Amino acid sequence: MQGLSVDASSSETQPTIVASGGSEAAAFSVAVRAQMEKVIAAAGLRDSLLLQRFLRYAVEHTLAGHGGQLKEFRLGVDVFDRDTSYDPRLDPVVRMTARRLRQKLDEYYARDGRQDPLRIEIPKGGYAAVFHPLPVAAVDTAPGLPLPPAGAPREDSSGRRVHWTLRWSAWTASACLIAAASGYLIVHGWRVQRAPSEAGRIMLAVMPFANLSGDAEDDYFSDGITEEFIARLGGIDPQRLGVIARTSVLAYKDTRERVDEIGRELGVQFVLEGSVRRVGSHARITADLVQVSDQTHVWSQSFDGDSQDQLQLESRIGEAVAREVSRSLNRLGETLALDARSAQQRSAQAAAIDPEAHELYLRGRYFWSKRSDADILKSLDYFNRAVTRDPNYAEAYVGIADAYGMLAANDQAPAQDVVPKAREAAQRALHMDPGLAEAHAALAHIKFFYDWDFPAAEAEYRQALKLNSGSADTHHFYGVMLMWTGRLGEASAQLQEAQILDPLSSVNSAALGLAYLFSGKHDLAMQQARRALETAPDDATPHVVLGFCYERKSLFSEAVSELRRAVALSHRDSESLGWLGWVLARQGQRDEAERLIGELQDAPGRRYAAAHDVAIIYAGLGDTERALRYLDQAVTMREADALDIKMEFAWQPLHSDARFQALLRRSGLQNQ
Repeated sequence: MQGLSVDASSSETQPTIVASGGSEAAAFSVAVRAQMEKVIAAAGLRDSLLLQRFLRYAVEHTLAGHGGQLKEFRLGVDVFDRDTSYDPRLDPVVRMTARRLRQKLDEYYARDGRQDPLRIEIPKGGYAAVFHPLPVAAVDTAPGLPLPPAGAPREDSSGRRVHWTLRWSAWTASACLIAAASGYLIVHGWRVQRAPSEAGRIMLAVMPFANLSGDAEDDYFSDGITEEFIARLGGIDPQRLGVIARTSVLAYKDTRERVDEIGRELGVQFVLEGSVRRVGSHARITADLVQVSDQTHVWSQSFDGDSQDQLQLESRIGEAVAREVSRSLNRLGETLALDARSAQQRSAQAAAIDPEAHELYLRGRYFWSKRSDADILKSLDYFNRAVTRDPNYAEAYVGIADAYGMLAANDQAPAQDVVPKAREAAQRALHMDPGLAEAHAALAHIKFFYDWDFPAAEAEYRQALKLNSGSADTHHFYGVMLMWTGRLGEASAQLQEAQILDPLSSVNSAALGLAYLFSGKHDLAMQQARRALETAPDDATPHVVLGFCYERKSLFSEAVSELRRAVALSHRDSESLGWLGWVLARQGQRDEAERLIGELQDAPGRRYAAAHDVAIIYAGLGDTERALRYLDQAVTMREADALDIKMEFAWQPLHSDARFQALLRRSGLQNQ
């Protein structure tokens, strides 16, 4: 008779249950599927068809005995609808979704599923399912349940592989699960593979340094050390060494994930991790360079210094880390050129900055990175205090420019009030340090988004990238500018580079999808939008892009569904409402589209300016007169959304109108 083979060779303390056929296996499969449906129906998974599909695929293949065949490529093709050109080394969709699924399963069993008789897991290192029955304690208190046969062999102290067969009755799956409470199923093994370099470039991630000071107030200090290392390492040899952007590595703050798992998800070959401990004025910083492929420690060192002179400490350690990482990678056969003159220049600049001003600057950056309305205002206060303390601190002026720019972008303050302040701060930073890449980037944003001076913006973006080609943000915004000016091939190249440097950014993924869509690559655009949603399902922007993809295919119901989701996630922001109204109008739902116009027009004093978004809906309704009237207002007011006037599909019906061509000339985009 066939039954269950229990394999005690697992690295865990419990043996494994392997269904081998017969009525017992059938009953076990019924129980597993029932548990799976219960998990899927819970809050964590019921709104995510992708996570449901992934879980069903893993469970069904495991139950069929094919768990060992659950490779990343197969999942990409079968679950994520990638074509046969899919390369898991370049597209981490399977790894990232598996990570989300593991988190959702953990959340379910920590709350709703605490009393369930069976636990389903997808362990790290593979994609096969694991089934945990009730703990042994439950067996002892459950009367009348069958236990393993007397004298059945168990794993001895040497860890040798042993087996027994459990015979169980098909009439009750739960009894069988409890009888096998000391076992669980692991089918698939895994080994690390080194991801290839992008065009020969080595990729490295600096993990957020752990704050071991015991005081959360010191997080700004450890975050500052992390940023210093990212900046220093990014400047070693950007053509040969790419460093992952801060926004992507922050996702791993306080993570328990292994280095090999992080390396695969980010597509890097090396990880720099470490810790910071401050006691009084003394600071100890430990850095550890790890090779992902075999998790060997290539280099490690601790640094001690006076935290009161924080900038000098950061500079000294940053220079040492850059030098040692360069040497270590050179020993491994990766030829890197360390710019010694640049390192000396940075050290000299650090010596000239007031330490207290730098600490205020670090606190400002800490709050600015949080991006909420209140935190941006806090950051601005710290940046202003920093320049009051040290009026020659160029980086602090860049912080002021960034903060004012964010206030305008988020409609927290009228652009006409804050953009001049942002411009002045960026120009002062450049006057103090013409070689400061971040200042050139800040000025480029102003010339692009608010001046609509595209040649001047491009010159600043190019200069910023010449000074720091490892900035994901600069590649992103330069790519967006190229996209809106119609240079789609160049835009895609910049946005692809931004995605390599910041692989977990849904904004980068969505922007690249939009560039593909404008290039006529509709299927590729849809894949890119879905990829963005796999890493950030609660971000409105990828839903908007996916809605555009469906609209291009005339799948209006699907487009409306995605845009409704975007409206909900964005808290009914103006842009999302405008695009929803446009697609509703295209679908023929004129009444609802007109109601959205009323909602936008009846919202004076709200955080958004609605002229562009009202124009979009009127364009969808075929009301050319009103569409042009509101679009004229948007161009006159230099609304950032109106930068889409040249490329956006919604305006195509207006192209033959002389008034539209006049607006295109006024925008400066006609000859771009």
